[in-house]
Amino acid sequence: MRKTSISSNKANKKVRAAIVPQRSHGKTRVEAILAAAADVIAEQGYDNATMAEIAARAESPIGSLYRFFPNKEILAKALVDRYAVLINEAFDVIDLTAASVPLEVLSDTFLNLMVNLHEKTKGLVPVLEANEEWARQLKFREIFHRRIVSALLLRAPDLPTSEAKNIAAVLMHNIKAMRAIAFSQGISSGPEVAAELSLMNRLYLLHKLAPKRK
Repeated sequence: MRKTSISSNKANKKVRAAIVPQRSHGKTRVEAILAAAADVIAEQGYDNATMAEIAARAESPIGSLYRFFPNKEILAKALVDRYAVLINEAFDVIDLTAASVPLEVLSDTFLNLMVNLHEKTKGLVPVLEANEEWARQLKFREIFHRRIVSALLLRAPDLPTSEAKNIAAVLMHNIKAMRAIAFSQGISSGPEVAAELSLMNRLYLLHKLAPKRK
C-alpha cells in the first residue's frame, strides 16, 4: 500500500505555524483538540481523518480548530511534538526515584512505559506512517535509548556506559514486546504472558544492576 507524503501537500504555499495558547482556557482547548485528533487518526488513519470530525470530537468550533492549527499537517506535527514531550516527562519522573526505588519497581516502570502512554500516543503510528521523514528527524528510538541509559546510570553510577547502552537496548526490545502483548490478541498476549515478561525483565535487571556480593 502506497504511503502518503503529507509534507508535499501545499508545498509551494506558506502556512503559518500552530498557535501556542498562553491562557489556561486556550491550553485546555488545544489539549482537547490534540486528544480528539489522536483518537480520530488512530481509528481512521491519517488520510481519512478530517478536521471537521476532529473538531466535532473535541466539541470545538471548527473555526477555533483552524485558529490553532491552520491545516491537518500542522495538527499532526503537533501530535508528534506532544509525543516527544510526553516521553521526556515520563523519564523525568523515572529519574526522580531511579536511585532509590526497589529494582523490581524500576524494572516494571521501564517495561510498562509505552503501555501507560498508549492512550495519549495512539494516534502517533498512523501519523508517522504517513510521513516517514518526521520519524527519521525526531529519532524517537535515540531519545528512548538515551533516557534509559541516563536512568540506569542514576541507579548504578559505577556501571560502565557501554554496558548501560547494551542493557538499554535490551530493555527497549522488552518495552516493545510488552506493548504488543498489551494491545494484541492470541496466544502471545494476555496477563499471564505479560507476567512472564515482567518476571524475565526483573531477573535481568537484578542480574545486571544489583550490588555484587564481595
